[in-house]
Amino acid sequence: MKNIIILILVSLFLFTFGLGFFSLWQTDEVIYTQLAKEIIQTGDWLTLHLNGSPWFIHPPLFMWLTAATGAIFGFSNFIARIWCAIFGIIGVITTYYFGKLLFNEKTGFFSGLILATTFQYMLQARFAIFDIPLIVLMLLAVYFFFVAYKGTQKNYYWLFYVFIGLAMLMKGPIGILLPVLVLLIFLFVSGDLPRVCGECHPIVWAFIAIVLGGWWYLAEYLIHGQVFFDRVIGYYTLNRFTGIVETHTGPFYYYIPIILLGLLPWTAFVFEGLINLWQNRKAKECFFILLWLGIGFVFFSAANTKLPGYIMSLYPYLALSIGYLIASKKKLDNSFIVLAFISLLLILLVFPLTNAALLKDNAGLGLALIPMVLVMGIGGIAATLVYFVTKKTPSALYLLVISMLLFLFIMAAYTSPIVETFKPGWG
Repeated sequence: MKNIIILILVSLFLFTFGLGFFSLWQTDEVIYTQLAKEIIQTGDWLTLHLNGSPWFIHPPLFMWLTAATGAIFGFSNFIARIWCAIFGIIGVITTYYFGKLLFNEKTGFFSGLILATTFQYMLQARFAIFDIPLIVLMLLAVYFFFVAYKGTQKNYYWLFYVFIGLAMLMKGPIGILLPVLVLLIFLFVSGDLPRVCGECHPIVWAFIAIVLGGWWYLAEYLIHGQVFFDRVIGYYTLNRFTGIVETHTGPFYYYIPIILLGLLPWTAFVFEGLINLWQNRKAKECFFILLWLGIGFVFFSAANTKLPGYIMSLYPYLALSIGYLIASKKKLDNSFIVLAFISLLLILLVFPLTNAALLKDNAGLGLALIPMVLVMGIGGIAATLVYFVTKKTPSALYLLVISMLLFLFIMAAYTSPIVETFKPGWG
């Protein structure tokens, strides 16, 4: 219970402190909040509207949650983002339980801490966009699948189907496709497919999952006809993989730098974590994590439409790989050496950030970012020194967690108000 309380308190601070300080971004956050407002204004909970016109891009679950909360408490920047923060906390706790189920308590606790303090996860849990709710619903689905798969309580399989259905209602067919694809390959390779099919009644429950996630698509098609199908299924679903949606594209290696930056300050540990999983790949738990990471990375890299948030489904499993590494190995010299190198690079970023000639009109923005960069860099150096002096890995890692708490405080209280002046306000 102590570990859960720590994870909740850390996540609560990281995801909610200063959540309303920063105005909504001009694109997605504004659009999704406006959609929620118009649900209340029009009374139409089925067809989403933007400025009075039907909006056919994403399913409505996220907007429903925001609309319901806004109807009770009123709409604000904080209310617009609160559900992403809530899902972010749920994701951290689920990662803890998943790590505990797959390996042990120590792995679960470290994995939860790592996920909560990972830069991209922390950031996206503070913005009113779908990525965190989607990946958390998929994570819940896979967690409950493994509860049934590894234990005697086979009734938990039904929660797997419920959560993949909700994931589809959150952001589309990917909520069902990715978990089912990975699990089918995992079960086939492990030889457990016949047994699990006999336990989880796949035909009946798959039908229920599709109904739960797909009824809205059918209802909207019956109301709006071919225009809905062409926009939602054709352009915004199939075309995300085969074509380019709204000019969002990139090379096959697009997500490599995204992950390396997004995992900070834990990037230094991911290489040894993946090697550790590979060395233990005969264990089904390690094999499954590797499989999710491999299939997820190839799937999203092969898609022509790319955005940084699409790769977020890998982050809980990357956190599990690092958490398992920390829990299973006492000596992490190589990872801490890499951490020191990355931290030194972060500290050296101060020089270009203070170069007014280089940044020109954005010189003030560069100065605003310096305290955040220094905190992360100095935190990494301090953690490395503690590790090599004391040889106590947990103490060093807790320093990284503390540095990220300070990083967030500076970002919300100091940097965000300055950044606010560099972006257009929400009209």
